[in-house]
Amino acid sequence: MAAMNKNGLGYDDLNELVQNPQPLEFILEVLDIETPGSYEKDAWAMSSLEKTSQIPKLKEEGNSLYKRKEYELAADKYALAIGLIERLAMQERPGSDEQKALDEQKVPLLLNFSQCQLIKGNWYEVIQHTTDALAIQPDNVKALYRRAKANAEVWRIDDAKQDYKRVCAVDPSLTNKVKADLQQLDNAIRNKNLEDKKKLMGKLFSS
Repeated sequence: MAAMNKNGLGYDDLNELVQNPQPLEFILEVLDIETPGSYEKDAWAMSSLEKTSQIPKLKEEGNSLYKRKEYELAADKYALAIGLIERLAMQERPGSDEQKALDEQKVPLLLNFSQCQLIKGNWYEVIQHTTDALAIQPDNVKALYRRAKANAEVWRIDDAKQDYKRVCAVDPSLTNKVKADLQQLDNAIRNKNLEDKKKLMGKLFSS
């Protein structure tokens, strides 16, 4: 203590405060306010019951955001719900009725998520999540149709046509819609071939 009095604290302002004590004022900055019930646990911290109760809430929130055309935020909600279902499924025996029920519950969320990605033009996300849905429900016409559209956009022509064919087999009422899409696809292919041919001719004559 004697050494501190002799040498001070090493900071002039603290030395002054020790020699002449005075009330201190603290300024606190509020970064965020959590209202009662607004705090959301991370998935890893939730109990199974909490995960189960959150899934329909997240789906409803996603649907509301989708209706307001807030597709990015809606997709985030659906993704969170999918993640919770997958965590719950990991706790069940593979192939059990409980796991199958969770898979069925996941399908609408996968479809909703893929629809958001389709609107945003994230074609590979659409292909991935519709494929996940089709692994559970192989004849799900929404998944087939959305994957067909995404496959066409990334020039997976054979895959797109195969999906469109299955759409018509599952739901013949969509045949005219599929025909229109296929006609549009054929036109795009024709135009691309013409452009490629022009580029090739240009290279031949410029060399």
